[in-house]
Amino acid sequence: MVVLGDAKVADGLGEGRLGFTGIGRIVPDHLVQHLLRPVGYRLTDRHVLEHPVLAEQPVRQLNHLYPGQVIKLSGTAAPAPAPAAPAPAAPSTSGTESVAQIKSMFTATAQSMGVDPALALTFGEQESSFRQNVTSSAGAIGVMQVIPSSGTWASQLLGRQLNLRNTQDDITAGITIIRQLVKTSPGLGIAIASYYQGQYSVMSRGMYDDTKVYVNQVKARVEKFR
Repeated sequence: MVVLGDAKVADGLGEGRLGFTGIGRIVPDHLVQHLLRPVGYRLTDRHVLEHPVLAEQPVRQLNHLYPGQVIKLSGTAAPAPAPAAPAPAAPSTSGTESVAQIKSMFTATAQSMGVDPALALTFGEQESSFRQNVTSSAGAIGVMQVIPSSGTWASQLLGRQLNLRNTQDDITAGITIIRQLVKTSPGLGIAIASYYQGQYSVMSRGMYDDTKVYVNQVKARVEKFR
């Protein structure tokens, strides 16, 4: 296991420190080689990135690298300590809450977490029009369109298990991710873009055309929730 700026890894080919982390997907060799070249890594045939990033559009599926996540490299490394047993997941919900109820949940959750409620509400409208009973073709769940691996990451950030089928937990997961992106991005526009495209991709490649559209839509919507 390698954590951003913290842990060394021995893969049989050398040791070093990583300056980035990754997502819950198998990543092509050329991408991993490109990312690790600055720290001198040489890697084998497949590299599994264990932790999450939001990904609904195809463009988002291989480019999501966020601070605070963990990657697993092929090869031999010291065994990680056994994780603590997760807290029980919240009960599933039918998603029968009204739009007004969901908006109220957004506002209360954002305020409790120190996130701008207007920004949180804007993401809820942008992602699902405040509907919980929706799942995208990429497996993004609920009102905040969170994929399961991203839900796991949000759970780790919070220190408790979140159930994305539960409306409150889905909202909490999305707002947790927004808070982390705002905290670790150089500006709000980058944070918004990172929710859609992935922070590492935005920072290293710039915003794709569809990402720019997404950012402009979010910025235009946010004012009506002020």
